[in-house]
Amino acid sequence: METSDGTEQIKQMLDSLLDLFRRRLLDDKAKDQTIDSLVKQLSGDGFVPLFRELLLVCDRAWDSADDFSRSLGDEIVAVLERYGVEAIPADGAFDPAVHKVVGVKPAGEQPAGMEQVHPGFYFRGAVLRPAQVILSESNNNAQ
Repeated sequence: METSDGTEQIKQMLDSLLDLFRRRLLDDKAKDQTIDSLVKQLSGDGFVPLFRELLLVCDRAWDSADDFSRSLGDEIVAVLERYGVEAIPADGAFDPAVHKVVGVKPAGEQPAGMEQVHPGFYFRGAVLRPAQVILSESNNNAQ
């Protein structure tokens, strides 16, 4: 039964628009959840392998005799720091949790301690890569 003033037709159109609006809201929610999930993936541990690869490039650049190459390594680290990568402090005592021994110098004139070969880095509180160090033995016999 249709009225002459078209209210039934207007009601159907409003119902149709309301249904379309609800479907679009649900679709937007699903898209937002997908985007949030991808952002969490990319901004978190998803970048760790990339960061490690870039640090290997930095090592090669720093080992170069070329000043330009070494400066590129420094620039890459500066970019990584903007994304939350932090350098492990080079001073202090040897800590096996954050340092990797790559060599040992025998006891001699130099005091006992460690020399950094390549810096180590943290990402979100976890060791991304330990600092590579050379330890100097102490000369305990010289008293």
